[in-house]
Amino acid sequence: MSRIVFIDLLFNWPPDGGARVDLKEIMSRLSDSHDVTLLVPDFPDYFPRGRIKGDFPFKIITLPFTKWTFNAWHLPRIFKDAVGRLKPDHVFIGDGWYLKFPLAAALRDYHPILRFYAYEGLCIKDYGTQFRYGKICPKNYLRDTCECTRCSLAHHRFFSPNMFSQEFLAALAFTPIYKSYVLRAIRAASAIVVYNKYIRDALSPYHPNVRTIPSGVDTERFAAVSRTRKREGITILMTSRTGDEGKGFKVLREAVGLLKARGKKFTLLIPTYGSGEPADDAIEYLPWHSQEELPNLYAQADICVVPSIWREPFGIAAVEAMAAGKPVVASRVGGLEEIVDHGVTGFLVEPGNAGEVAESIKKLLDDPELRMRMGEAGRERGKMKFAWKKIIEDYYFPLFT
Repeated sequence: MSRIVFIDLLFNWPPDGGARVDLKEIMSRLSDSHDVTLLVPDFPDYFPRGRIKGDFPFKIITLPFTKWTFNAWHLPRIFKDAVGRLKPDHVFIGDGWYLKFPLAAALRDYHPILRFYAYEGLCIKDYGTQFRYGKICPKNYLRDTCECTRCSLAHHRFFSPNMFSQEFLAALAFTPIYKSYVLRAIRAASAIVVYNKYIRDALSPYHPNVRTIPSGVDTERFAAVSRTRKREGITILMTSRTGDEGKGFKVLREAVGLLKARGKKFTLLIPTYGSGEPADDAIEYLPWHSQEELPNLYAQADICVVPSIWREPFGIAAVEAMAAGKPVVASRVGGLEEIVDHGVTGFLVEPGNAGEVAESIKKLLDDPELRMRMGEAGRERGKMKFAWKKIIEDYYFPLFT
């Protein structure tokens, strides 16, 4: 049994997104055979980091911070002291936006495993999106350092800081020293975990052991309710945040208009996460759904759409849909093109192309047998490639031996 310390500077529960769900599943399943401890800051200003409710099969230690200590000077020292007291065999660093790299650099003697759930370190805008002016940005901070720094300085609000700009300043991300933090963190890692081939290729010049590991899904939980029907008529589902431009809701809404103009009848379900949207007789806006409620939400759908226009690092919504036995229409971008098998489990479309989205949905609306065949193929692909048990055994156990 190994003693593993996980560090995540953003962890909260109930979770705000897939990154927290992913890490919780990894830690929970490893705790069956290892001594797992999570270190997380108690600093909820700007973001609910450290606000954790529920029971977990691993230990959680919260370290208190204030606006005066949550920075590149104090945070690495405080975490390094805590790690030293735990005497781990392995250290795994999850998410952390900007302060992740000063922290990882300070822990370089432990040769931590470093996870890149998005493009942090490759982009210093927001949480590492490589998305600007409604398009995927081709720049890379490690290569185009000056241009990326100018972009981030123009983007961040410093007179009324938000969660990203506060940490941008606290991590000294506007200075030349920041790139040295990123490079030291990457080079000191024993392994780097990424979620798509693009990130792997971008980081491989800086480290010899970059591993592409998919996120997972509880296939049994989704399959158990997948045949439960609660609605009449054909239902389409998009579970991504409508208020996030990169998730592509505007593209899907345009596609809905094209389908209505062709006389197609359906209902599009959208969990809005609290953001208001214009009324539409073909769209039903739902309240936010918890992780426990998601399988029942997918069960109500006939077709699932993931119309992202940014380079989605993974695309857990597509995996959940396949686990529930639903055909998927998704953008041919980022991790999504590695999840959906075009023509077999669904259709891949060019990001931002509403006409192509509409045409792919139309094929599924018009052909119940195609929907069933693709849904069944998706369920099998989910069990073969994305079941958590398989991911832990095939990818994570070898990391900690």
